[in-house]
Amino acid sequence: MDESGFCVDAPRDRGYSLRGKRCYASKDWHAKGRVNVIGAISNFKLLNVCLFHCNIDADVFYEWLTRELLPNIPQNSVIVLDNATFHKRNDALL
Repeated sequence: MDESGFCVDAPRDRGYSLRGKRCYASKDWHAKGRVNVIGAISNFKLLNVCLFHCNIDADVFYEWLTRELLPNIPQNSVIVLDNATFHKRNDALL
């Protein structure tokens, strides 16, 4: 980040052209890959966080749920999920 608080290597979302002329450009985002995160919070503390270099789908979520979250949560915990489509896999619903 620079002193203004903006990321220096972020792509521009504006351009310049002569007055009355349309600004044309192509965007090259220089994407280096996306990292997705799944995590759990308990008592205002991070209980589990995993980073994935792939898209999160029902299979990825199910593996995280069964291998990472369920073995590590306290007994009698309640798991709250939002309405993301990958949460709706039948065998992931406890």
